[in-house]
Amino acid sequence: MSHNQIHGVLPDLSSKIYLFVMDLSSNEFNSSPPLLPHNVEDIFLSRNKFSGTITNFCNIRNLWNLDLSNNWFSTEISQDCFTYLMSLRYLNLVNNNFMGEIPNSVDFCGLHSLHLRSNSFTGKFSRSLKNCSNLIILDLGENKLTGRIPSWLGESIPGLGVLSLKSNKLYGVLPSSLCHLTKLQVLDISGNNISGTIPKCVKNFTLLSSKPNYNSSQDNRFVIYGRRTRDFYDNADVMWKGRIAEYVNALKLLTLIDLSSNSLTGEIPAEVTSLVGLFALNLSRNNLVGTIPRDIGRLELLNFLDLSKNNLMGSIPLTLSQLSHLGMLNLSFNDLSGRIPWDTHMQTFDASTYMENPGLCGPPLVLKPCPGDEMPKKPNSTNNVDEAHENKFITGGFYISMAIGFIIAFWGVSGTLFLNNWCWTIVLNMFFRVEDWFYVNILVNKNCIERHFEKH
Repeated sequence: MSHNQIHGVLPDLSSKIYLFVMDLSSNEFNSSPPLLPHNVEDIFLSRNKFSGTITNFCNIRNLWNLDLSNNWFSTEISQDCFTYLMSLRYLNLVNNNFMGEIPNSVDFCGLHSLHLRSNSFTGKFSRSLKNCSNLIILDLGENKLTGRIPSWLGESIPGLGVLSLKSNKLYGVLPSSLCHLTKLQVLDISGNNISGTIPKCVKNFTLLSSKPNYNSSQDNRFVIYGRRTRDFYDNADVMWKGRIAEYVNALKLLTLIDLSSNSLTGEIPAEVTSLVGLFALNLSRNNLVGTIPRDIGRLELLNFLDLSKNNLMGSIPLTLSQLSHLGMLNLSFNDLSGRIPWDTHMQTFDASTYMENPGLCGPPLVLKPCPGDEMPKKPNSTNNVDEAHENKFITGGFYISMAIGFIIAFWGVSGTLFLNNWCWTIVLNMFFRVEDWFYVNILVNKNCIERHFEKH
């Protein structure tokens, strides 16, 4: 009865012994969860307005899938709540207000998928998760967890594919044991206070170190199986290009590392460039130094790269322009220098991509051309001729020579005319003819004017 507008209070269903699957998701129920029979196997109550406690579910031994996400629960989970839930494979409590510590009393854990994002869980990393060796998705993001990331996380859960610890209060260094997660494809530890350096052993992320094989059997890793209901794809919410995006069917294709908004130091290890299967890499808002790895062009599938707000220096590698799939790039607020690589693909990024790097120059930073790109400045002049160059030739001797030449030419011509009678006669005749022409034209114009006034 999912995806309707049913509201009200659910009745006591504990006597319905043949009720195995209940799907009331995406409705408007606003009561406490109902009492259910002990043999129910799949419960889907997401996207309602349920509130109160969840003790009704704590002793259902056959429970396989439980989804209470996107409700109004605001309570603590007792330490012994999941003691008997040995069959539980999928637990989703996302977007509620569950409080307190994550229970530590579970001795055996068969969970494949655990979603606790966007609640108010506190305390340190639950030791009980060490027993969840079959986990494929572990999402503890957007809570109030404190302490260090435990070293056993990479050793006890070898098949982990999605690990999200974003927006908590975790501190300390990234344990090198995380590199044992050879099947990891999404690692999001952003928004904490993690310090230290990025481990060089990231090259051991085997799945990220190879291009995706879309026909591989790994496609079924994120399928949630039901005992009596149909199977469905698991999901993960990640930050993608500045907004939260939900990946369901496409989760098997997503490859991402997000370590942004921490206190990481040191250089970006060159080993990062071996992760040729990466679609997104976000290392922004840290204290990273050094240069951008020269071989970053090896990440051919990279669509999102954010290295902003660090202390990176040096030039932008030319190989960056080889990333033809790159749709979002941010290198702003660093100390990069030199000419910005500029080819057909790099022209798609605007000036904000490179802003606040005092040493960078060239397009698209139109106000900061590189040396050699500027036209030489000329003295103020209305002509296109270089006056400074001309002044080398226009000297005092130039004017004296010009005056002497004029005098010699004038008297040479005039003297010849005065001394030659024939030339003199010709010149006088010419003047007489010009005088006659002026006289005739004056008389004609005078007569025309007089006739004009006589008519009017």
